[in-house]
Amino acid sequence: MKQFNGFFGCTKCYQPGESLKTKNNGTVHVYPYKIYNAEGPLRDHSRYHKDLLKCLESGNVFRGVMGPCILNELKYYYPIEGTMIDYMHTILEGVVRKLTEYWFDEKFSRENFSLRPYLTSINNNLKEIRVPKFIPRVPREINSIKYWKASEYLAFILYYALPLFRNRMKLNQINHLINLIISIEYLLKKFVDKTFLGSIQILLKDFMIGMSEIYGAHSMLSGIHELVHLTRDIKNIGNLNDFNCFQFENFNRELLRLVKSKSSLGIGLINSFESIKLSSFLNFKENSEGFSAKSQNKYNIKLNINQNLIDKDEKKNIDALFLSKSYSVIKYCKINGIFYSSLFYKKTKRCDFCIEFGSKFGLIKYFVTDNIDTYAVCKTLSKLHNPFYNPRIPDLKSSMNICLQTQSIFIAPVKDLEKCAFIEANNTIYVSNMNVSHLFN
Repeated sequence: MKQFNGFFGCTKCYQPGESLKTKNNGTVHVYPYKIYNAEGPLRDHSRYHKDLLKCLESGNVFRGVMGPCILNELKYYYPIEGTMIDYMHTILEGVVRKLTEYWFDEKFSRENFSLRPYLTSINNNLKEIRVPKFIPRVPREINSIKYWKASEYLAFILYYALPLFRNRMKLNQINHLINLIISIEYLLKKFVDKTFLGSIQILLKDFMIGMSEIYGAHSMLSGIHELVHLTRDIKNIGNLNDFNCFQFENFNRELLRLVKSKSSLGIGLINSFESIKLSSFLNFKENSEGFSAKSQNKYNIKLNINQNLIDKDEKKNIDALFLSKSYSVIKYCKINGIFYSSLFYKKTKRCDFCIEFGSKFGLIKYFVTDNIDTYAVCKTLSKLHNPFYNPRIPDLKSSMNICLQTQSIFIAPVKDLEKCAFIEANNTIYVSNMNVSHLFN
């Protein structure tokens, strides 16, 4: 198939796209939004084979088909229906990266959509954000954006963008962005409710229409166009999570580390793999014989808190919970492989003390345990409102809530808690219960 930057470069449909001139006398290939037939005309397996035959007969590219692919020899491979759009490259390293360029790059500083005047204050906000462990990387400044990984674009669009852009970005612009954020949130959930796909398609189409209106015709690149095919792929092939490329990206990074010289790459890789296999075998043998140097329970070590810091009313409730049994008050714990910290625990740059219990949000003050059951004593975060939604589809809202810290306390079993992202920006507290840990496991 033709690449994304050529005519008929979409693997899902026959829209040829257009070539536009740039200010530097170059060209850029775009796919203007077609209101009358946004998704089509669609390709399918039989049409692909007809196009391939025409290509072979003429010796020329035909409707984007450049020639046979070795995968065509597989009996049950359908290149059109069986190829999933890769959200890591299309959305994160495509759409989101391009949006950050529009917002922060100096060459767009005179445009109405530019956020460059707020660059210093946004960088200051990013420095102060502490994220939970389910977000792989801590935030980096916008100044280092050319070094960002796909996971950083994911964290930025899901967790940082709305808190940082609210009251900074123009209303029509942030409403446009909300369409993309809600769509990504729902499509990347661990379990996708496919009854929402029709509504998500409306959000994505609104986003595509708004893209050219706000950022201009040159912004309608192939990644924007591919958004219109996402929900159909999910219906026909499977969830985006099932075709997650983060693990492969990490493995590619490890492969690059194995390359020590520019010559004899193949031999070098094979030798490195042999070393890795031997190392893995020795580690397995050591662990199976009980000689592992790393304790699997290192997070269960008790760090006692001065009980004078505990409120009298809290102590009454805790005493009633454990009846006459003795208990310890600790700063952090690890339950079912998940690490939780408390407001008292200062030895981390992460924020692992914001949680959801039922319909409540809270901040963990400390833990109490009798070595059998462990409970979290939490300050309640009151949900004020969630302004992040498209009025056309009010049932689909972002996971980002605006909250207020209260003095109210609740106690909950740690095993029943769900970790949340806690973002404080410009004197406002934001809490998101969107957990992306399943994307990186």
